[in-house]
Amino acid sequence: MIIDNIDQPMNEDEIAELLIKTGIRAQPPEALADEVFLNVKGVWQAEVTLRKQSLRQRSYAIAAGFMLMIGAGFMLISSPTDQISGVDQFATVTQAVNILEQRSAGQAWQAYSTASATDSATGSTTLNPLQELRTGRDSYAFVTLDTGFEIRLDANTQVILKSREELDVISGAVYVDSNQLKGGNHLWVNTPFGKTRDIGTQYEVRLLKDSWLVQVREGRVDIAAEGKKWAAQAGERLQIFDNNTVSKTQLKSYDDSWHWTQNVGKGFDLDGQTLDSYLHWLERETGNLTSYQSDEIQADAKVTILHGTIEGLAPFESLSAVLATTNFRLVNSEPGAIVVGK
Repeated sequence: MIIDNIDQPMNEDEIAELLIKTGIRAQPPEALADEVFLNVKGVWQAEVTLRKQSLRQRSYAIAAGFMLMIGAGFMLISSPTDQISGVDQFATVTQAVNILEQRSAGQAWQAYSTASATDSATGSTTLNPLQELRTGRDSYAFVTLDTGFEIRLDANTQVILKSREELDVISGAVYVDSNQLKGGNHLWVNTPFGKTRDIGTQYEVRLLKDSWLVQVREGRVDIAAEGKKWAAQAGERLQIFDNNTVSKTQLKSYDDSWHWTQNVGKGFDLDGQTLDSYLHWLERETGNLTSYQSDEIQADAKVTILHGTIEGLAPFESLSAVLATTNFRLVNSEPGAIVVGK
């Protein structure tokens, strides 16, 4: 690529081409990586503010951040990143509630169903790398990666899907489920404050004005920011402030702060499944521990085949509808516990 006029700002496609030709560089010393991270963090935070300004102004900020990384000879915070490829489609929007928009680099925002090719059989939209998504007020989205990861976007959230292994959160909150059934994959979630990496988990990352929250429902999350590292375990919420002071609190897997995740999801294909399989799904979706009155009842649940659909029902709302089609009943539904009997 030849830049004919250095007075003209590079557009994002030119930047992408430059990064491809530059390639992956050797791993830098940790001290140097931290220094560059600090510089890039400032560029990123400035970029978030400049998004409300003109595209021409925004291009200068992006170019400055990328050129800083190229000069240092390595990619941002050393997270694993696939090379950009317009045909390497790895993410799919499987559900959108109310307003969801997307755009590619340098393009205008569009409704997600018209911005990329839509699968007529599933209604899903396949996304390209470096695809940017944003939800509106009272709007949510559910994105699946071909690695098995599932990502839910809360209302008023904006993200960039950089690769199979890397997601940038610009604003709002995301809920990440690493899908333990597949395993062997990891996802970096980058923010202007720092980054996280899952260790077989369900967790949330939420951006606030001067801090960010990482709360873990299952598994463990490793967190890094400006040379400091923390680990959040299941049942913990870490609030990390801009000066990297940390406040740690405990929370239940069924805490109210998780409830928004039930507004969007892939649902459960009920017809032909066993009652036991449904209850396992319900437990994972709601954080409520499910159990049976006896081993005999559990054995019956494993061979009881369900029929029909729970489409349109929130996970916990579906419980009474499902049990009504069987000879099982809800014995106890205290907070955090679902006990099924006959």
